[in-house]
Amino acid sequence: MARLPINVAVPVAVVLLLVAVVTIDYIVKTRRAPASSVSLLDGTTPAQDPLQIPSPSPPGPKPLAPDTMPPQPPTNLQRTKSAKKGTLQLSWQAASDDVGVVAYRLYHQDELMATVEGTSYSDEPSERDTRYAVSALDAAGNESSRAQFPNKPDDANEKPPSHRNRRDAEPPSSPTGFTAVFKQDKRDKNHTIELSWSASTDNIGVTEYNVYRDGSKVLATANTRWSDSDMKSGATHTYHVKAVDAAGNESKPSESVSVEAKPSKKAKKQ
Repeated sequence: MARLPINVAVPVAVVLLLVAVVTIDYIVKTRRAPASSVSLLDGTTPAQDPLQIPSPSPPGPKPLAPDTMPPQPPTNLQRTKSAKKGTLQLSWQAASDDVGVVAYRLYHQDELMATVEGTSYSDEPSERDTRYAVSALDAAGNESSRAQFPNKPDDANEKPPSHRNRRDAEPPSSPTGFTAVFKQDKRDKNHTIELSWSASTDNIGVTEYNVYRDGSKVLATANTRWSDSDMKSGATHTYHVKAVDAAGNESKPSESVSVEAKPSKKAKKQ
């Protein structure tokens, strides 16, 4: 084999060395750089190296989920006759919500009657048989299920509906421990009389209590306490309560208590 002259062999060796260095450098850069940033000699992009693991992008803030949970329905619904003839007073206990309740919707005969922010409402119904309901509304517009007010006759002397089960003829026991205490907030002069009593017993079960003021029925409630705020300053009222079972049997009246709407007076038992 013929040898190249030294003046030719040296330049050739240098060129081959440079080609080798450039080739190694290209291979190293290709394996380190993302596939999208490397172009081959023909202008195409090589496939991504399977050994290269892309760095994860930092997580962003999670978007707030919309409020789709409705409030709880109002509880402790009460329907009383106001001192003003033909006026009914509706009241209820505030409902709860995961964010907050902003209003209440009142329904009369299944039709929207009013939207209020408080927990009471007065109405002058034109019909004798009236059905009322109330629901809670939150800031997102979610509405709770409707809670029905007691659908009792306005006239306390009206006989109970004939569809009640009359086979149970045994009335409940008379409520005991009946008290009536006058209370007044001196700041707003708000007169109230707080009534309370012990639960009655029945062979089947007591469903509600009828509260009487001055001989007239003013309330049917499942609770064993009630606050009367519908009174005149200086007036004296007499109260008693009767228990009612599921068949409509009414107990004998509790002990009657008279209260004068003055801070200096105390309840007098009769």
